[in-house]
Amino acid sequence: MIQTKTQLRRLLKTRRAQVPRAQHQAWSRSAQAHLLSSPIWKYARSVALYHPFPSEVSTALLLRAAWADQKRVALPITPPMGQPLRFVQVHPETPRVPGPMGTQEPPADSLHVLAEDLDLVILPGLGWDSTGTRMGYGGGYYDRSFATSSAQRIQLAFALQEQPGLPRENHDLPMHGVVTERGLRLL
Repeated sequence: MIQTKTQLRRLLKTRRAQVPRAQHQAWSRSAQAHLLSSPIWKYARSVALYHPFPSEVSTALLLRAAWADQKRVALPITPPMGQPLRFVQVHPETPRVPGPMGTQEPPADSLHVLAEDLDLVILPGLGWDSTGTRMGYGGGYYDRSFATSSAQRIQLAFALQEQPGLPRENHDLPMHGVVTERGLRLL
């Protein structure tokens, strides 16, 4: 039995990291395709995406589709620990700079997008369960950033990241759904 969130995060990171590259790419394409074919995506006018770590589900297809559909696209800028994420509007020509977490982020002087102005937020994470509990990396960034937002929160993940009975604290925001290579599941 897993005793702590730290141990659970380690297990979930390892599980995801063990997915072979070709399988990872196929599952990423499939998960994104399921979201792209959903009414949730179709009716969203403004979408927040994330900068994926190498083992996370890619967001490249979503990013290109959002621009092609003329949606407003926002990406996060990682703040100091304890602060909410700051989302900024990006376009195909928006440059990227190295961020503190090792991902490429838009420049900090890009146009700020308020959480309240987003229709759909696509979140990364280490794990999820059938009640909508999401296990992130432990910084609480997304919980703080969307505590007062009415945006649909959809986690983009692999099916193998499902973990029954994840611990949920009072400040943890539940997801409205999870999309994996198997499809979109509203929670």
